[in-house]
Amino acid sequence: MALAPCKECKKEVSTGAKTCPNCGVKDPTITGTDKFLGLILLIGIVGVVVYACSPSSPPKESASPAAVTAPASTAPAAQPATEDTRPNFGFDSNEFRTRFNSLAKDFGNGWPIQRPFTISNGSKKNTWNHTIAETPMIGTVDKQSGRLESVMVTVTGGDNTKTINTMSLLLIVGNSLTGGDRREQVSATLVRLMKKAMDSKDADTASDSVGNVTISATLIQGMGMLVAFTPAQ
Repeated sequence: MALAPCKECKKEVSTGAKTCPNCGVKDPTITGTDKFLGLILLIGIVGVVVYACSPSSPPKESASPAAVTAPASTAPAAQPATEDTRPNFGFDSNEFRTRFNSLAKDFGNGWPIQRPFTISNGSKKNTWNHTIAETPMIGTVDKQSGRLESVMVTVTGGDNTKTINTMSLLLIVGNSLTGGDRREQVSATLVRLMKKAMDSKDADTASDSVGNVTISATLIQGMGMLVAFTPAQ
């Protein structure tokens, strides 16, 4: 059987060992990152299966987080930068909140965003922030047009429930920005990019586009992972 360093004492132990024979730590070759990545991949697999087998009706609270259904409207094309505006999604933060809530309401009372975002004025762009299921979400807004420029979600460690809630939030955000008609592609892209970012040794950003949205994932040592949604160029 293969050997690997113990995560605690760094001495080589069998990858199948339940405890380290040297220091006694449980699951000596399985790190928190391994568990997090494994759960992400499991969510992706379950999401694809549920998507393939589920009807087109709206999801119930017990549905897999990857089985987010589409809102009725289709996202407008991302707006290119002009002399007065920066690249944006073509709608403002209130429209994003409406789209988000049309999906989030099926996850429970604590998910919909009840009040309009409080916009903070910045020197170059305005911002808002909101926390759902202990996961912070930040939006940037064009100062001139008031249109949404980006949405960022910080992914940190936690138990299985928190990880599933974080993935649910990412999927709702992604489907809200893409118009909701690419749910399988959004799910698969998020899983692939997050895995790629976690495998990177140089904290490289992994990114790809789904429709009019570019999704990027960056692993920040000691902080977690930043997943950003921006207009596709």
